[in-house]
Parts: sequence; C-alpha cells; structure tokens
Amino acid sequence: MSMDERLQSMIAQLKSMEAYLNDLSTREAAIIRLIEEGKLASDALRALDKDMSVFTPIGMGVYVQSMINADAKFLVNVGAGISIEKKRDDAITFVENRLRELEAALNSIASQKQEVQMRMEQMRREANELVMQMQK
Repeated sequence: MSMDERLQSMIAQLKSMEAYLNDLSTREAAIIRLIEEGKLASDALRALDKDMSVFTPIGMGVYVQSMINADAKFLVNVGAGISIEKKRDDAITFVENRLRELEAALNSIASQKQEVQMRMEQMRREANELVMQMQK
C-alpha cells in the first residue's frame, strides 16, 4: 500500500470514528435527559407521602387540578409498552434502580468516548507523521 493510499485509509477511519463519537455523544445526551427526568420522578414520588392536590397536564398546555391520595397506586412502564401498577414505595424503588442502570450506561459511554478520542488522536499523529514523510 502506498503512502497516499495509507493516508486516505486513515482519513476514512478518522471520519468513521468521528461519526461514532457523534453517535455516542447523542446517546450520552439522551441518557442525561432520562436521568434528569428520573430524578424529578423520584423527587415527585417522595413528595407524595400525604394527600395532596396537584395540577396534571392533559395536553396543549392545559392542566387539571386533581387529588393524589397518599396510598395511591402508580402505573410504571416496565418496557415493551407494558405498565404495571405499583405502590409508591415500589415505584420509587423501580425508578432508583432504573437510575442506577442509566448511570452505569452513562459511565460506559463516557469510557467509550474517551477510548475513541484517544484512538483518534493517535491516528491523527500517525497521519501527520505520514504527511511529513510524504513531503520529504
């Protein structure tokens, strides 16, 4: 393989890694949003330890006032479009477990991003060295 072909191959690999890095960043942002939503849900569930009046969104910026009893049941989406009725404490436990899973996924993505960035930096150095050799 000639130096020019090798350089072209490196550039193609760098573009591929950059696209993968962008995909990881998109997934990371989505997980961060889910974690924020989960923390809000956990806080809201914890606050519902007594009967209280709340405003519930019904769409298009319209809210309806409703009462939530301290012993209310909650529908929890467990995946694949399936929801299960749970008591408040069980719903809190579910949300906290899900948050731990999301944190683990976020850590995994951060590690993958770091790996890809290091590999990209190494490949850029190699490409720069190759360009220097080609200019001699």
